[in-house]
Amino acid sequence: SSLLHAILRELPLSEGNISVHGVVSYASQEPWLFAGSVQQNILFGLPMDKERYRKVIKVCALKTDFEQFPYGDRTIVGERGVSLSGGQRARINLARAIYKPADIYLLDDPLSAVDTHVGKHLFEICIKGYLKEKTCILITHQLQYLTKVDQIVLMENANILAEGSYQELQASGLDFTKLLGSLVDTTVVSDNESSSKYASTHTLSPQTILSRQVSIQSVASSIDESKLGTQEEPIEVAETRSSGNISLTVYSSYFSAGGNVCKISFLLFMCIFTQVLASGGDYWITYWYCAIITLVFILLHV
Repeated sequence: SSLLHAILRELPLSEGNISVHGVVSYASQEPWLFAGSVQQNILFGLPMDKERYRKVIKVCALKTDFEQFPYGDRTIVGERGVSLSGGQRARINLARAIYKPADIYLLDDPLSAVDTHVGKHLFEICIKGYLKEKTCILITHQLQYLTKVDQIVLMENANILAEGSYQELQASGLDFTKLLGSLVDTTVVSDNESSSKYASTHTLSPQTILSRQVSIQSVASSIDESKLGTQEEPIEVAETRSSGNISLTVYSSYFSAGGNVCKISFLLFMCIFTQVLASGGDYWITYWYCAIITLVFILLHV
């Protein structure tokens, strides 16, 4: 993350310099969304290019989510995307960065908030496919993707420990070799998980099938990909704040939760005593000052 912030010139360099040639697009590690529709969060002020927009939502695995939203991509997400899941916020945040035409894409760990299946889709279809002709810097801790990238930079405590291709690092004899040694097993496990998910769809229990049928039927406002953006514009309801009187029972319960009567009485006494001491000090200084002034006045007129 610090490396990307340095490339964006948001962090000062202790030494050296960074030269960036081309337009940069950035997807932060912590998804940032504003109170608007999903489409507005993706476009982020850019003009609508329907063809590019459809490709972006497809490669970012958002089509299914749009079909489940009540107003499709015009659904209001709320402040900071409170109405969305963590994976949905991450993919919308990624889609905003991908939709912007750029030469360099800086992606700060966009795969950590999604499951294995979606993460594989984002890496292969979006990063390796849609951005194949672009310069892409991906920050990730998921080792199964390292075998498919052109260049690997291993960093620890702001220092570069190793740099090179997968084959070069594997043959370098560094400690990173042990780390890379688990990649094959990790990839096999991921593939087995995908196969297990596929096989399990053929052995679902009747209760699970019935539950999924009910869930599918409950999505009454699904949309078609060819009709994206044609839904009725949702109305963003302003937040309201209620006001009224608080009963004495609430205050009684509040103070009772702090302890018994003796503790509350002692705390009340200490508060009053502290205030008396503070006010008494001011009063004494005032009295002493007036007495000195009076004494000086008398001495001058004797």
